[in-house]
Amino acid sequence: LLVALPPRMRPGSYWTITRITLQVLLPMGVLILLSTVLYHHIMNPLRELDAATQAFSNGNYLVRVKEQLGSRDDELAHLSQTFDSMADHIGDLIMRQRQLITDLSHELRTPLTRLDIATETLLTTDKADAETLQRNLSRVHRESAHIRKLVDDTLTLSWLENEQPDLRNESVDIAELIGIIVEDARFEYPDRTLVVNMPGSAIIENTNHRALGQAIENILRNALRYTPAGLDVIVDLIASESGYEIHVSDKGPGVPDQHLRAIFRPFYRVEKSRPTDGSSFGLGLALAQRQLKAICASIKADNLAQGGLKVSIQLPHR
Repeated sequence: LLVALPPRMRPGSYWTITRITLQVLLPMGVLILLSTVLYHHIMNPLRELDAATQAFSNGNYLVRVKEQLGSRDDELAHLSQTFDSMADHIGDLIMRQRQLITDLSHELRTPLTRLDIATETLLTTDKADAETLQRNLSRVHRESAHIRKLVDDTLTLSWLENEQPDLRNESVDIAELIGIIVEDARFEYPDRTLVVNMPGSAIIENTNHRALGQAIENILRNALRYTPAGLDVIVDLIASESGYEIHVSDKGPGVPDQHLRAIFRPFYRVEKSRPTDGSSFGLGLALAQRQLKAICASIKADNLAQGGLKVSIQLPHR
């Protein structure tokens, strides 16, 4: 059975246009719209990353990307987190280096000024007596050694902070090491009494003789420097379940509680509570903390109830 539609009901040329629209133009429009949305979804965070990279390279070390991307959780968000972590690390490293250079420049001024005065006196005095000549030469030698130690300590500190080395490659008898350091300290500070409580032997694996020795020496020198003549400094070596503990307790003025963590910062001094004799740069405890970190040990400081400061080292069995 065939039914013929009247001419007015038969599809005209508009059907061809409708078919082209439905089959070609509409899918193409949807595709263009989706492509535009996808383009902006991908390119916007990439532009943020590019802008942040440019800003960071121009010295803006506080620029971050993740907060600009909102709550999205995809590969680009993870990339932005990686960038922020890198920026945190590098920015902190650069700022610490700048601060270190600033502090070093400040610390060098005083010995350089004294060195200039001594050398100028030597150059301008025609007929100086032997005593004056010897005094100025001794001053030049002392200030030169002062500057050399300051620079050496700063370079060591910078290396430990930048490289963050793992120095756990030796076994050390801590008791023997402390004994050597204490004997040297007794020779240097004959007017202080050093009391040592430790076992005959205390061997620990996976540590470093030089790093541990320098850390203990810096802590002990710091305690002796601030302990008045005639008083004692106590060194305790105690075995614990996790390893060994070393406690160095002095009879100095102590440190205000709010400064206890800050004393491990480079060139930090608590001027009012712990006066210095001019031989301290404020680097000893900072060096000790970083040397101990390189052997996976830790350090902390506490005020003693009876007065004075106790610095404690935790050495793990590893």
